[in-house]
Amino acid sequence: LYTFVGSWPWCYGLAYCGYVLGERWDTDPRLREWLHRFDAVILLVLIAAFIFFVRSHWQNRVRREGVAGGEAGFKVSRFQSFKVTAVQVWTARAISE
Repeated sequence: LYTFVGSWPWCYGLAYCGYVLGERWDTDPRLREWLHRFDAVILLVLIAAFIFFVRSHWQNRVRREGVAGGEAGFKVSRFQSFKVTAVQVWTARAISE
């Protein structure tokens, strides 16, 4: 229910803007030229996100392979150490019950 209530005004506003701007799309060349500038920005953001995704997954893969190979100096992040601690606590509780 909250998702619908929160998304409905946003969707309605975007649809209304599209309706109003769509009427002027062919009559006002400045509008088309101005909005096409955002195409380059969106493309750059998508490329940057893709590079970040590939780089971070590649680094994690190299780290995992280093641990599997017995390589020293592997750093465990806070989240990974928390996961281990949480599993140990859960296991200890399950055993004690």
